[in-house]
Amino acid sequence: MNAEQIKSIFAQIDVNGDGSLSFDEIAQGLPKAGIKTDISKFKASFDAVDVDRNGTLDQEEFVSFMAKIL
Repeated sequence: MNAEQIKSIFAQIDVNGDGSLSFDEIAQGLPKAGIKTDISKFKASFDAVDVDRNGTLDQEEFVSFMAKIL
């Protein structure tokens, strides 16, 4: 999966359009985007890529997150 595909998934999951995703949004959104994974195992990866420590991932952080879990 390339960065453009991941950015497209980000846009699909970011239903409120605020430009960031919480862990819960990702956990609910990945299956809807056709990504089959046990998201509960990836909280540490989420925390590791949340560089600004605001509890959400912006698009750049989300690309890093997906690179870790895929």
